[in-house]
Amino acid sequence: MKCKGSGGKKKKYMYYNCEHCHYNIREDLVETKLMDFIFDLIEYDEAVK
Repeated sequence: MKCKGSGGKKKKYMYYNCEHCHYNIREDLVETKLMDFIFDLIEYDEAVK
């Protein structure tokens, strides 16, 4: 995945661009889903121990 930013006078966003399907995903959406996944892994790890 590549990262690029938006330009112009609008609100600034960072985007991740998939090199295979060329789909753009906003960084804040990726970060939210990634944090949920990490918390699920931590919860699972605590339950297994």
